[in-house]
Order: sequence, then structure tokens, then C-alpha cells
Amino acid sequence: MKEGDNVMNGQEYKDFNVLGMNRLRESFFIEEDQIKLASGRPVIQSLSGKWQFFYSQYPETGHDTFYQVDYDTSSWDEMQVPAHWQLNGYGEPHYTNVAYPFAVRPPIIPSENPTGLYKRTFNYDSVTDEIVHLRFEGVDSAFYVWVNGQFVGYGTGSRTASSFDVTDVIQSGANQIAVKVHQFNAQTYLEDQDMWWLSGIFRDVKLVRRPQNHLEDLFVQATLDSDYKEGVLRIESAFNSDQVSLDYTLYNNQQEIVYTRTDITDRNVVAQIENIAPWTAEMPNLYTLVVQVKDHNRELLETVTQRVGFRTVEIREGLLLINGQRVLFKGVNRHEHDWERGRINSLQTMKDDLMLMKRHNINAVRTAHYPSDPRFYALCDELGLYVIDEADIETHGMQHTLGWNKLTNDPAWEAAYVERAKRMVERDKNHPSIIMWSLGNESGYGVNHEAMAHWIRQRDPSRLLHNESESFGLLQETEYEPVKLNDTSDVYSSMYTSHASLEKLGKQSDLAQPHLLCEFVHAMGNGPGGLKEYMDLFYRYPRLQGGFVWEWIDHGLRQETANGEEYIAFGGDFSHEQHDGNFVCDGLLFADRQPSPALSEFKAAAQPLKVTRNANGRFLLENRYDFSDLAHLVADYTITYQGELLQSGLIELPHIEPGKIRELPLSIDEEELPEKSFLTIQFKLKEAVEWAERGHEVAFCQFRVGQKSQPHPQSALTVNRQKNEALLVQQTMGQLRVTGEDFDILFNTHTGWLDSLSYRGEEVIAQGPRFNVWRAMTDNDQLPLMKGSGRIGDYWQEKQVHLMEGTLLNIDYQQTDEGVIIEAKHMQAPLGQSWGLDLTTRYTIDADGRIGIDIAGEPFGQNGSESLPKLGMQLYLPDQYETVTWDGLGPAENYPDSQLAARHGRFTRTIDELWTPYAHPQENGNHMGVSQVTLTNQSNFGLKIVGEELNFSAHYYTTRMIDRALHPYELVKQPQIELNIDYQQYGLGTNSCGPATQEQYKLKVEPFHYTFTLMMT
Repeated sequence: MKEGDNVMNGQEYKDFNVLGMNRLRESFFIEEDQIKLASGRPVIQSLSGKWQFFYSQYPETGHDTFYQVDYDTSSWDEMQVPAHWQLNGYGEPHYTNVAYPFAVRPPIIPSENPTGLYKRTFNYDSVTDEIVHLRFEGVDSAFYVWVNGQFVGYGTGSRTASSFDVTDVIQSGANQIAVKVHQFNAQTYLEDQDMWWLSGIFRDVKLVRRPQNHLEDLFVQATLDSDYKEGVLRIESAFNSDQVSLDYTLYNNQQEIVYTRTDITDRNVVAQIENIAPWTAEMPNLYTLVVQVKDHNRELLETVTQRVGFRTVEIREGLLLINGQRVLFKGVNRHEHDWERGRINSLQTMKDDLMLMKRHNINAVRTAHYPSDPRFYALCDELGLYVIDEADIETHGMQHTLGWNKLTNDPAWEAAYVERAKRMVERDKNHPSIIMWSLGNESGYGVNHEAMAHWIRQRDPSRLLHNESESFGLLQETEYEPVKLNDTSDVYSSMYTSHASLEKLGKQSDLAQPHLLCEFVHAMGNGPGGLKEYMDLFYRYPRLQGGFVWEWIDHGLRQETANGEEYIAFGGDFSHEQHDGNFVCDGLLFADRQPSPALSEFKAAAQPLKVTRNANGRFLLENRYDFSDLAHLVADYTITYQGELLQSGLIELPHIEPGKIRELPLSIDEEELPEKSFLTIQFKLKEAVEWAERGHEVAFCQFRVGQKSQPHPQSALTVNRQKNEALLVQQTMGQLRVTGEDFDILFNTHTGWLDSLSYRGEEVIAQGPRFNVWRAMTDNDQLPLMKGSGRIGDYWQEKQVHLMEGTLLNIDYQQTDEGVIIEAKHMQAPLGQSWGLDLTTRYTIDADGRIGIDIAGEPFGQNGSESLPKLGMQLYLPDQYETVTWDGLGPAENYPDSQLAARHGRFTRTIDELWTPYAHPQENGNHMGVSQVTLTNQSNFGLKIVGEELNFSAHYYTTRMIDRALHPYELVKQPQIELNIDYQQYGLGTNSCGPATQEQYKLKVEPFHYTFTLMMT
């Protein structure tokens, strides 16, 4: 059946009522290996590859008849298909989050509307008993098609497919295809989806040949009966001829026949299948349905293969159930992105992404904010991930202009909305991984959503609906105490909901719909913080059934400076004045697909096992899988002390049903272990699976154990009275020098701070330590291009925290048998402010050059800042001390509200390896719980710092340099290392787009005291 086969006038792209012309009704997706023709001819002929290309800033290209067969295009450039023209030298990428890139007056679009003309020749071997469809999997945004000079059709809907019947225009031998693509069309108002505005033929183009009589559509609904024990197979078929019949054969994954039926002419078949192996994300059991299409003489025409997974998705008693079991979604939002190719992902890239998700305990994906490449869903079926498939709709730019509901509540736009739902559902309907259809994103609410929901529910009652846009209104109006159920959504859904508001929702156990966070813990820059507390809420309140992190990958684009230095580009790096900066870089992966620390943090938060220790010292293991026992896992343990392995062994895992708790058979003798030893338990895959190797760590936990007292590293500093009394102290104008047998320490008596430390003539400390409260702003503290937006970084700058300086009030020293004791008193206060901290810093220097530092602070004044970014000491070392070894949390960076992935141990890294390469430079590389850290040169000589529960970070760049840079290439390595030895840091939070840092992770301005010791090693 064709759509809109009226005569083309070339102005259709300006009319939102013209959805397509001559476009075939969408049906189930056909991959090359799904259909085999009896003739043996290939079903798919790819037309991807090199095309001739002409680019124009305007729709009037000067090549009005380019589609004609004899039109001369020899001077045109070449363009790879699929590709975006902005990433191939034509125009520029443009990023906006909310705003449209043009004036908002629907359906008017800019007259400056970049347009691409494509043309190529291909050969085709035509036969008389076949039909041929020309299929475009994705074109951004509206396009016209000609084959052999004849108009074939017109399509809209960038992220859905368009197919055209070209049987009557294609010929044996050489053929020409011509395509005209406009960047903007009237329906671009529905495609404002927080991403780069990129255009062109960006998904595959192909010819699909089928027998004259063939299977036109296939809809397989495989569910479970009311007891969740037997399968119910419903097959709906559509033929283009009454001269065909079908044979059905269903195979299990051992290739055994479990159902067969022949000579079927009914369009609807229902069968009961016994002893079914259900499909879940944990156990993605798939069956194979083979459909043989035969003519009236029972001769085979074609064979169609469809993978099938049996599962039931439903809402009961306010819970979302899969196969009768409450599930917890530990998901991500996934835009399609490649740092060089834009929205083009290879099949291998998609598979690599999904396997990486599985290895990090991610079990669900929301296709934000449009249907993904059609090949993506089969991978989710096979690997096991739940999918919310989202319609290609977002009108966010309406919110602050004509009103968020403007288009969604305008019946004139109904056909455009419903068509996008139809094309998504019809293409993707056979995938068991899809458990919800989403009506789009951030589009207000109105009658067009209701029309979409009505059509989808009639077409596919086996799945649930999701519509955050309706929930948003219901929740905001009632301050998260909804009194009404959603009409167009089967779940309540919200974005970036605070922990407090989410808990309020969780306590409302009488609501008949569960709650999902369709977006949460915005993973922009260094963060997110607060994952643990969200997971705790999900497990505490059954109606809270998880969430989807925003988002999977940074959308940065690979660019080079004039000097050839690679960097990640974001909004503002091209010529557009209107942009939203690095807000496009907010993923668990960096743009080059390297995992950020946040991905490991999410893995730890989402791990499907939890170990606790009761008052009797016994270890209890909770199985947090939804469907699996622990038969696929093995466990082992180690006990370490200061990097030394003391014990190790295997643990025999008990049988534990999902959701249950049993004692772990592990006993340790703590009296024989040094205090502050660490027990680490790891849970690993017993055998390899498709997405991970044997021995892959699924989960881990750590406990501090041991009762045998050990000397504290600082208390091990022996008192040599005679040598200490022999220390030489010299005071001159502006300097206080302490000299020992091998070292020389210089204090500045004007500033009151230590200026330098040398050992045997070699400089160890070039400056400091000095008091410091500032960190380079994270994206959650303050977006670099959105200052003044009310985030905590703006508050700190308003309070002039970044301008805090020290005024020396007094410095004195005395020489004792413990060594030289120097005490300095400072007033630390911001310029122009009347608040600050009174500091007392006490240095004890012994004969071996060890410097004990004791810092205490008391707030003073009024109208000061209530919090600080960090609190600690900062010093500078020559760059030769490039190897760092520490006992504390690692190996990756960790912060007060982001430390689940960290484990206690001894770690060694270079200064370069301590740097986390965020697209926008910011605070990074912090390590907590540190008892000692050593920086050494190639001769293994250097500086050691010992203390209790310290924080440290070390970089070749200063805090000020990092704070001022927009891109890493702006940073120039210094000949010194900035070393931070901190008392505490402010938490990370998710305030780049979400709630502020939780109260318990804020660093308050209040009295403090901490100590550490510097020594040569």
C-alpha cells in the first residue's frame, strides 16, 4: 500500500501535512540473512558507497534537472553514503540542546536551507517475476528520489525508514538513482533532540528484491500463559496475493522442532508451546521461526526467518513485571554517535557498545530520542538488554517560545505524530528486547500523544507505553504526589528527580503505576555523584523500578588544531554563535569510546550481588538478580595489608534464589590480621559468555578487617634527641632556614609558608605546601559556557572563594629535642569579603628531614560561603618525580559521592596516568582514603606523604590553568607537578542537569583539623 501518490511539485518539504509520496507502508525489518529466495538470487543489493554529490546553501541549487539520465555531473564531488555532509567539508556541525537553529514560527523553515544532491549509477540484473523495493534506512531530513529520470517518491521522518516500489522503473543493466536532500523541512519542528544538527543520507540505502507473490508483513507476538510456564505464539501475516500459503516451523536454540504447521492460508495463527525457555535480559533465550512461502502449487517462493523470544510484559499491583517478576532497570540513554562519523555506527560498533554495557551490569537501553539503526535491536535480543524504543519526536524548542504543548496539542499535526509512531512500531515489532514504546521526548502533552497511544495500543497490546511528557505535568502539578494515572503512559516517568522527591514517590505504595527515571545522574564531566543513594531507593521501594543514565557516550567530534593536535569539539567550536557548549559531552564513554570513570562507578552501583556483615561477623550474600541464581558465578577472596597479600582462597557459593539472602561460607581470624587489612571478595563468570570472557568480574566488595595493632606510619618517626638538637636554624630578612645533615628547608617569613625543600642539593619541593580551597570547576559545579546559571560554582564565585588569600598574622619557632617546631597563624579570607578562616599551621621538623604538618582552622565573619570546593594544602614538585604510588582508594579517581568502584589497595601510576581526559578540562584525579603517597624519580628517590584518610591528586597543570581552559590542547605541561594533599572535597553531584550535591557530601565551612607528614624516600 502506498502513501500520498499525488504529483510532486518540489515544495512538499515546506508542508507538514505531506508526510511522504509513493512511500510504501512500513513492515517488519528485513535483514539480508532473514530471507532466502527459492531462486537463490540475493535479497539485498546495497547502494551504499560512493555517490556523486553537489552541495548548495539553498534549495535552489542551479541543477533543477540533475535527476535526468543524461545530466552532466562529471564536475561534482564524491560523497560516501552513509555520511553527514557537515562532517565531510560541506557546511558545519551545529549543536543545540533545546533551541531550534532557526526562528520559531511553525511550519516556516529558513530560506537558507542547505541542500545536497546525490547521484550514482548501479547495475541490476532484472527478472520478470520479481518486485523491487528501494529502501532508505535514514535520511536527514526530507528527500526526493528519482530512478532512471523518473520520480519515485518523497520521504520525511529522519530516523525512520522509507521504501518505494521501483519495479516498473528499474531495468536490467545500468541504472541511475538521484536524491535531493533538504536539511530542514516543516517536520524538523518535531526533531529537536539535543544533538548535532547533521544532514544527509546517514543510514544504508538498498534494493530489496522479492518474489511477485511474497510475505508482505509478519508480526510475531510470543508471550507466556497466565502461569508463566507455557508459551503463547501469535503469528499475524500479510500476503500480497491470495495465491500463497505458509508453512511455520519453530526451533529452539538446540535446533529442535517445537512447533510446526503447514499449508496455512489464515492470516492469524495462535499456538501453545510447552516447556518454554523464556526470554529475559539475564537469559535471552531465543527461538527461530522459519516461514516458508509457497505458491498455489506448493512450490517454494521464499523462506523468511525470524528470531523469537517468549516473554510477558505487564503492570500488576503497581509493579512492572516481566514473566511475572518485578525487574529493576539499570539502564542508559543511547544516542547514536561516532566521533568521526556522527550518527553512523557500524554493526561492530553497536555490538561492542552493547557488550561493554553488559560487562558493566547495564541491562536496559532507551533509544534516545528516536528509533535506532534497525540492526541494533537484534543485537539486544541476542545479548539480552531491555529496550524502550522511542519515537522520532521532540519539540523542546517550543517550551520557551510558543509553549511546550503547541504542536503536540494541535490536531493539525496529528498525522505527523501518528505516522512516526507507526513507522517505528511496524519496523521493530518483532523484537523481544523491546518492552515499551515511547511516544517521544520533551514535547509537552496533548491530543496527538493520545492519538499515538490509541494507535499503538490497538496495534500492539503486548507492550507497555512510556510518555515522560505526560508524567512531567502530573508530577510537577502535585509536587510528586500524583492523584491521577497517566493516560498515554503505563508508567510514571521523570527526569533528574532528586533523591528526596523520588523517595516521596516511592512511599506512595498505593499508586497503580510504577515509576521510572527515564533520565537521571547526568554523566557530564567529572561525575555523576549520588548513584549509591539512587540504587538504595530502587531496592527500598518496589514501585521505583530503576532508571536510565543520561547518557551512554559523549557526542564530541574529533577535530585537529592548526598544529595537528587532536581534540574533542563541542558547541562553540564552529562558527555558530548560537550553541550549548559542551552540554553535548555528557556520557559514560568519552567521545573516542574509552570508558570514563563514571562507567565503572555505574557498574559497581548496579552490581547484582550485595555482601553485608552482621553483628556476629558473618558475611551475608544477597542475590540481586531478577531471574538468575548464582550457578554461573565463582567467588574468591584476598586479604591484603599495605599492598602485601596475606591470604587468598576460593569461596563455595551457596544456591541463592533471586532476591534472597544466605550466609557466605567464609571465616577469617581477625586476631591474627593486622588492623586496617582489607578483605576483597570477587564474583566472576564461571564460563565465557558472548559478551565477556571467563573470569570476568561481575561484582566485588571490600571490608576492613584485622585486630592486631600496628605502629602508625607517623608514629614510626623516631625521636633522636641529640640529632634533633643539632639542627641548624637561621633567620634572616624574610627567611627562616632549617638545615640538617642532608637537607635544607626554607620558610618565607613574609607569607608564613614553606618555600622549598632540598635533599643533598637536589630540589624536592619547589613551593609549598600552602593552604588551598579552590578546585578547577567541574561541569556539575559550573558549566564553562553557562556561567550565571545558579549552580554552586556561581555561588562560590559570588562569595569570592576563588580569590581567597592568606594574611600572615604571626610566625614563631622553637628548637626542642623533638626537632624544630614552627607555628604560623594566618587569616585566610577572600578579597573584598569579611569572612574567612583563621588557620594555625604547626610544622615539626626532625633530624632526618621529616616534616610533620598539623593544620587547624576556625571560621570567622558573617555572610560568608556556607561551603567550599575543597580544603587542603597544595605544593609543587619538580617534574622528575613522575611515578606515584599510594595506599588508598583506586585505581581510578574517586570522590565523596562517587567511590563505589574504588577499592583499597596499593597502586602505582605515572602523573600522566592520573589525568582523566574530559573534553572540557576540570577537577579530576582525586583519590580518597589515602594513608601514604610517594612521588619518585627514575632513581626511585622522592617525597612520601603519610597521614590518615587523606585526599591527593597530582598533575602537570595548575588548578588555575585547568580552570581557564576550554579544551585540553590549551593546557601546556609545566616543569613542575602540582600536588594536592587535601582534607576533604565537596561532592560531585549531578547539577549540570539535575539535583545539587546531597547535603551529606557538601564540604561545610566549619572548624577542621588534619595532619600529615612529609619525608624523603
